[in-house]
Amino acid sequence: DWGIDNLETASDFLDGIYVRLFWPLNPGDEQVAYLHIQDVSEDCIAPTKITALDPEELPPNGPLPIEVCVAPSQDLVVLFTSDADPQGPWGRLHLRTLSSGGALCHPGAKEPDLEFLNEGESEERHISVVGDIVAMLCVADQLQVFRWTTGEHLLVSTVFLFLQQDLKCMNSARNGTVSPIHR
Repeated sequence: DWGIDNLETASDFLDGIYVRLFWPLNPGDEQVAYLHIQDVSEDCIAPTKITALDPEELPPNGPLPIEVCVAPSQDLVVLFTSDADPQGPWGRLHLRTLSSGGALCHPGAKEPDLEFLNEGESEERHISVVGDIVAMLCVADQLQVFRWTTGEHLLVSTVFLFLQQDLKCMNSARNGTVSPIHR
């Protein structure tokens, strides 16, 4: 029992690591998100690690994370935040270490916070990590693809195709041609 009655949550599970992001919905509650991490890959389930994610620690001192993805083999947790800005709604992917409970920037990321114009209106979101590629899908609206290690923004698309699990993304150009994204 967390002592918080009204929670919103997001979660991910990969390679025996379960992560759950949760935050209070009540306006009077403390504006902090919590990251619950548990390793269930061994015979004996490891103790839960819970980290409070203070929004002041997530640039630009703004919104709480609302989506999470884990890549245990890379010690990576990706947190998504979204804010309404007069210049457009911005989405940000925050690249943090799993070993710090999501509190510290990932040292392998040249740019620990990847920003993009979030034009998708979908409430449903999904983050995927394959190798050094991170993709953010705002279902039915928009796909953003980055090389998370360098911060390079590889693709923005509203039409896409996933081929196998290698994230070989293709972008449909306005003239109807299809061009692969090269690694």
